[in-house]
Amino acid sequence: MIIRLFKSNHYILIVALAIIAILMKYYATAVSSCMNNIIIMPGFSFFNVLIGNSGMVSGIAVISLILIESLLLNSLVYNAQLIKKDTYVPALIYIVLMCSTNEMMVFNPVLFSNLFLIIALKGIFRIYDESLTDKYIFETSFIVAVSSLFYFPSLIFILLIYISFVVYSLYSLRRWMIALIGLITPYLYVFTYYYLFNKLNPFIVGRILPNFRLEVSKIHFNFSWGAFSVILISIIILGYSFFRYLGKMNEGVIKVRKFKVVIVWFLLLSLFWFLFAKNHIMQFSMVVIPSVVFISDLFLSIKKNWFAETLFLLVILTIVYLRVYF
Repeated sequence: MIIRLFKSNHYILIVALAIIAILMKYYATAVSSCMNNIIIMPGFSFFNVLIGNSGMVSGIAVISLILIESLLLNSLVYNAQLIKKDTYVPALIYIVLMCSTNEMMVFNPVLFSNLFLIIALKGIFRIYDESLTDKYIFETSFIVAVSSLFYFPSLIFILLIYISFVVYSLYSLRRWMIALIGLITPYLYVFTYYYLFNKLNPFIVGRILPNFRLEVSKIHFNFSWGAFSVILISIIILGYSFFRYLGKMNEGVIKVRKFKVVIVWFLLLSLFWFLFAKNHIMQFSMVVIPSVVFISDLFLSIKKNWFAETLFLLVILTIVYLRVYF
């Protein structure tokens, strides 16, 4: 079955991952509301203009970004020892969750933002055990800033860098200032560009300031009890995998324990911003990154293959419902 197949680490499975992504993109329904309430930042605007109205090119871009991100996250999770087995299950989970709704399969800024956040997460882990700590602090905060130039709410993950300082016991004021300088640097270039073309004020007023208007948004649900049961089961799976992972926080060497704390904070920050998100579907895409760790650990720990396959089938049923009715 699927989970059993992807528990191995054969390179041929990369082809299988690509096929899954292509199929899920092919059967996605075009939606016009996917970019509702999204403030287009200059990074995404550039690529959006570059691609134009070509459905084929945008489709290839979506599939490529999701596949690359899944492989990067898969490698990161294993190398950081967040899971104990070298497997493609994390990549599979990432692709499945990122393709769970029609809106997420449309060319959108979070696809780029997630790529930079995964790279930034790797940088946060490197800060702990590398001799060039200051260099990686600057690079990581710089990458978070670049991510926000595609999807501004991702800027909140600068807090993850500061949280990691506390987790790693890095209390040097100089290093905290380096992170701030790294965050500011990309925006200095962007502000300079808009200033030279006399567009700085419209950029700040139209694209920056609206992101700071925070209000708890409402999510409206409208589905049958049967569909609710399927979704509820999947939520239980996600919740159980998270709390189960919390129970294993003290396992492994000190470095791995600290990495686990960081990934938990990644999820908490993602869920916190979800409350204020103007587009919940886009924000959910950012929640996917840490969720992959918890769900993958759950599936890899299940010894009875039939049970793991049944759980995975429940997730697929939820996705099918979301794709058809949302």
